[in-house]
Amino acid sequence: MTLRLRASSLTVHSGVFFVKDPNPTDVIEIFIMAEPGIPKGMTIGNSDCILRTGENSMCKADDQIDRAKYPDQDWKASMAYNAASRCSRAKRTVRWIPPGDAAGHSYKVCAAARDNSNQCFGTVSELATPRGWFGEQQCVLIEVVRLLVKWEGDFVNLGSDPWTVKAYVGCEFKFHLKVSDALVNPNNAGDVPYALEAMLQDTGMPYVTTKVQSGISGIGIPQRLHVSTLDAVWVPGRRTEGKIFHMCFAAMDLAGILSTPTDLVCRGGSEHLLGCFSDGDCGGGVCQKACVEVEVQRCQYCIKGTDTLTWMTRYFGIESNWMRLWALNSFERGNAHTQNVQGTIFPPAETPWILSDGSSSKAYITDPDTIMESGSVHRVYVGVVYRSTPGDTILEVAARFRTTVKMLLAMNPDVEDHISAPTNNSAIASGQQRLCVLPCTADAV
Repeated sequence: MTLRLRASSLTVHSGVFFVKDPNPTDVIEIFIMAEPGIPKGMTIGNSDCILRTGENSMCKADDQIDRAKYPDQDWKASMAYNAASRCSRAKRTVRWIPPGDAAGHSYKVCAAARDNSNQCFGTVSELATPRGWFGEQQCVLIEVVRLLVKWEGDFVNLGSDPWTVKAYVGCEFKFHLKVSDALVNPNNAGDVPYALEAMLQDTGMPYVTTKVQSGISGIGIPQRLHVSTLDAVWVPGRRTEGKIFHMCFAAMDLAGILSTPTDLVCRGGSEHLLGCFSDGDCGGGVCQKACVEVEVQRCQYCIKGTDTLTWMTRYFGIESNWMRLWALNSFERGNAHTQNVQGTIFPPAETPWILSDGSSSKAYITDPDTIMESGSVHRVYVGVVYRSTPGDTILEVAARFRTTVKMLLAMNPDVEDHISAPTNNSAIASGQQRLCVLPCTADAV
C-alpha cells in the first residue's frame, strides 16, 4: 500500500493498522517493526483491543492443533459462529506531520501482530514462539510529495525565446506573476497543495512597486488551489534610456521545504515554466533564473491624459519644441494617404508590452495642442535613432546632426556611463551603437 502526503501541512495525517484472530480466546497485539522503523516526528499509539460481542461477534475456531495433520488439517471443521471476544481484534494508530525536509523522500512503516497462544510452538513455522504466533509483516510506503513550482502570469506570454521586453520612459511597465504547486492533483479532493508566495527579488530598478496577493481559488474546486500573484510596476524615468535592467522573481516556500526561496524556472523544452535545478530537469530547455530583461527604449517617451507637446518638453527636460515633435509624430502606419507613397519607410510594427493602465501605441498627432484622448497612453518620438559606425566620436555625430555633445549625452545616458570622463573626441563604445539624436537643436555657426 502506498500513501502520498505533503510536508508541513497543518493537517495531521493518521493511519490505522487493523488485525484480527479467528480464535476468540486469544489476545492479539500489534507491534511496529524496528526495521525499517518510523520517520522523524511520527507518533505511535497503543495497541487497542476491539471487543467482539453481539452484532460484532465473530466466527469461533477451536484452537487445537492435530500435529499429525498440521498444516494440512481442515481448520473449518471446528468453526462455530456468534462467538464473543475480548481482544481477538486490535488496532494501532500512527500519526505524522511530515517535516519540510521530508519532501521528495519515501518512507516505509511496517507492523506485525502476535497472539498470546503458544499452542503452535514447536511446529515447523518460525512464526510460532513461546510468547505467541506472529502474523505476517504488513508495510505501508509513504511518499512525501516534493515541491515543484509552476510559473505563470506574464511568463506565459514570453514564449521560449530569450525573455527580453521593452519599456518606455514615462510608461507604466507592469509584470504580472502567478506561482502555484505544479504537482497538486485536481481530481483528488484530499490533495491539499503547498502554499507559496510570489516575491520580487532585488532588481536594482528604482521605485518599483509591488502588490502580492495570496489566496485559495479554483473553478469547481473551492478551498483547494492555493495560488499567489504578484504585480510589479515600474515607471522608467529620464537617464534610463538605452539601459537594460533585470526584473527577477522568486517563490517563497511557506512549508519550510527549501532553505531559500526558489528562483529557477525552465525556459523551453517539455517542462517549460516548471521549477528546476539544472538544465537536465527541463527536457531540452534551459534552467535559468526567473528574470525578464527590461530594455528601456531610447527616443520614445510616454504621455497620457490631455498632456500637450509643450508640457512634454518641459516635464522631460527636452531641449526641443512642439514643431519638431509634431513633425516626428505626424504619421500613421498604413494610413490611406501614405500607404502608396513610393519610398515611404515607417517604424516596424511591434506588439507593445501591456501596461497597468492600458496598451501603449505610437502617437499620431493631428493637433499639437491636444494630442491625447483622456485615459489613453501614447508613445511620442522625441528624436531619431542613429546607428553609429566604427570610429565615430561623440563630436562627429553631434556635428553631423547639428546638435551638441551635451544634448547627445543627455539623450543617451548609457553611452556616457560606458565612457569614463567623456570628451568631445571620445569614441563611441562600438560600431552599431544606437543613439537618440535631436537634429538641428544647435545654433548655426
